[in-house]
Amino acid sequence: FLDTTALACASCGSAASHRLPLNTNTTQRATAPAIATSCACEAGYSSAPVACEYSGFGLCAADACTSCVALNTSAAVTAPSTCLPCDGTTLGLSPDSGDCQCPTLADGTSLFALAETNAAGRLLDAKTCVACPPGARVFLRATGAWPADRTLCQHCADARANLTADGTCVCPDGYRATGGNSVADRTTRCVPNAAAAAVLAVASEASAITISYYNVQESVGAAATGVRQGLSSQLFLNYYLQAGAGCAATSAGASTRDCQALANLCVLQLYLPSAGACTLFAAITNARRASTHSWASWPAYAPFLMYGTDGAGVLTDAALARTMSFNVRKEPGTSDTTQLYVSVTSLNGTFLGVFPLTTQLNVCATRADGATATSGALPQWQRFGVTTRASTMCDICLQHLIDEVEELLSTNIFTSRNIHFCETGIH
Repeated sequence: FLDTTALACASCGSAASHRLPLNTNTTQRATAPAIATSCACEAGYSSAPVACEYSGFGLCAADACTSCVALNTSAAVTAPSTCLPCDGTTLGLSPDSGDCQCPTLADGTSLFALAETNAAGRLLDAKTCVACPPGARVFLRATGAWPADRTLCQHCADARANLTADGTCVCPDGYRATGGNSVADRTTRCVPNAAAAAVLAVASEASAITISYYNVQESVGAAATGVRQGLSSQLFLNYYLQAGAGCAATSAGASTRDCQALANLCVLQLYLPSAGACTLFAAITNARRASTHSWASWPAYAPFLMYGTDGAGVLTDAALARTMSFNVRKEPGTSDTTQLYVSVTSLNGTFLGVFPLTTQLNVCATRADGATATSGALPQWQRFGVTTRASTMCDICLQHLIDEVEELLSTNIFTSRNIHFCETGIH
């Protein structure tokens, strides 16, 4: 540790002392590296002061570090140098883990979590067992996607589901489980059987999760003429039924996340009318036509995805009240660019915000390795009365792209007056 009086490094003692450097200086500048300026007992050991002769003003001996287990206590997780006893709700100290033990079921899990702090985060006088809410449990061994943690009551994403000892989320009677741990951990949701039946009557799950890829490049430098058909998508299996049933059950004022997610699945199928997600989205939205923003093709409580029979009307629509020019500097009060904004949602339909459109639709604008592509950095095509021709080529490492983007994004594009322009998907 750093002896700040001598401005030199000093030893906390031998390994047998169980003392380690500790950074206790909380007034260091935020830009400075963390520096240990004192010593403390290592985790699992408690500090006990050694008698000191104060009258002589000499240097006192270092505190003694005693094992918590030797004191029949347990080391606090939130305060490693503190030992806590086990209260009466526990089964006492476990010789295997050296920690307090809560009642355990025959399957190796527990319905009680071990706690050492109160609701305010303050350390309790003793560790105690707290009952988990209905449907939740504690895993003492890692099971599937569920980590081992004796202090945590873990539960399914859907509060109606019951988490079993083998890590499965089981829905109650009258509900069907959707999603699963294959794409995103603990994403199972329970949907009413009636809603699921209505969705599957329009497009079966088997057909909806079947994906075909066209224009596949078989090898480096080869023409992109390959085809892959009949592949099952775990992503579609995870989202299709829950998004479809959730969108079908959407009510006025409720979250539209499921309808957004269903639209995203259709976008990932490149708007193919026969694709299950697109077929279902069309069936739902055709029943909800409400002329949102005076657009007959924009359904209520669902994103605008496709033009209807009135689509040609956009070519003569004069709703955008803006005076355009070729040079705004020479003609103040006009606009020489089309100011577009993107409404962005994550793949599961979560709304992420509205942002100015720049290069979001150009995957080569900034490559995954951080280098900037040769063109496409500026959206010149948004300038009024200007023809722009650009050619962009780049190599993108798929794994880098996946690492940088937690979830695939879908975007709606609007003008600054909220008049819908078009929609696309990035995938």
